Amino acid sequence: MGTDANLAAAKFAQNAVRKKIKKKQHQRNRLVLFGDKLFCRVRWSKSYS
Repeated sequence: MGTDANLAAAKFAQNAVRKKIKKKQHQRNRLVLFGDKLFCRVRWSKSYS
């Protein structure tokens, strides 16, 4: 019983950490996407001007 509770607590903590990391990754991905769009736009305007 004690080990099961510890296991459950560890699993819960792991999931919480994983969610936090996922959120951070998502924010970074959005930044990267935004940067890519900006970069493409700059390249576009340079190649067509």
